Amino acid sequence: MDAIALAGVEPAHQTDAIHRPDGAVVTLVGLVEGEVLTYLEEHGAATLRGLIRALDWPAPFVTMGVGALIRHGLVKGVQHDLEIVLEPQCEPRLTPGS
Repeated sequence: MDAIALAGVEPAHQTDAIHRPDGAVVTLVGLVEGEVLTYLEEHGAATLRGLIRALDWPAPFVTMGVGALIRHGLVKGVQHDLEIVLEPQCEPRLTPGS
């Protein structure tokens, strides 16, 4: 069973992975990460809930993409009352092995 079927939602983007000519594989989460960064660059800070509503991906994929961006230091998440506010970071934080 593929990741889209597990999510229970059919997004507009119907692919598990994209194989590039150089042999690299771009996963769905990687595609979502790019859309999250683009959205935050264009709109500034956004709540996680608002981002999930704005992007055409299932909520679990958006959440995984945001988590990966936070781990890489590209996005900062700050809890404000019951919401998580996401802000783009200026410089990525380098982590061992990245």
